[in-house]
Amino acid sequence: MPNVIRYRLDKKRRYAGEEAGRELVDYLNSQGQDRQQVIDLLNDAATLVESLLPFSGRDPEKSLIEIKRSPALYKKIMKARDRLDLEHLARYRVQYWIEPKKFISGERVSEVICHPMPAIAYQIDAVLELIRQDKLLSVRQCQECHRWYFARFSHQEFCTGTCRAKFQTTTEAFKERRREYMRGYYKLQMSGKAK
Repeated sequence: MPNVIRYRLDKKRRYAGEEAGRELVDYLNSQGQDRQQVIDLLNDAATLVESLLPFSGRDPEKSLIEIKRSPALYKKIMKARDRLDLEHLARYRVQYWIEPKKFISGERVSEVICHPMPAIAYQIDAVLELIRQDKLLSVRQCQECHRWYFARFSHQEFCTGTCRAKFQTTTEAFKERRREYMRGYYKLQMSGKAK
């Protein structure tokens, strides 16, 4: 009998952008004070990314000319850019500093927030990190329960398999297949061939 080598993964599989995405999703699913502000930021950034994605890797000047030729696309991009208001966002920056005493003693590095609302500062950092990793469009809302989730795959549309199944049972195609199955099952029961 041949020797069988079994491999076991000790660590859970990690996906690009998942850490920042999970942090952002946890905040969006909570009832945070500035939740709507973060959702607006996320939607505007996603609009920019989706609109500019077809032009990535191309000559910037030619791309800009092409964008300006399409008034609807240009207007959409400029509207999202204006709503982002980068000067306003810069006030929420997180700054780090190290106190020499703590550094020598081995204590954790302290953090200072430049704005009185620290939660939104961390969420803005998470959005920027997702943009850097090209994973901003992976933060989505479930079509069934409308909770936020981080999509590990581009085709993922639901937060869980339960939501996917629940959504599928509401479609007309599923209902028709179910009716056909139940008709056949009823006939089988009435014929006495099934228990």
